[in-house]
Amino acid sequence: MQVRFGELDESLIKVIDELLKLSPMESSRLLLESSREDLIRRFLSE
Repeated sequence: MQVRFGELDESLIKVIDELLKLSPMESSRLLLESSREDLIRRFLSE
């Protein structure tokens, strides 16, 4: 994630915790296809 999005801020660190709950295939797909904003919206919008 750091290579793709640069510095990992608090929001991205929280996204990592959520990605670890998914299968490797699903988390890889999301990382390849989603923007930083998409990931934050998907996992942190409550």
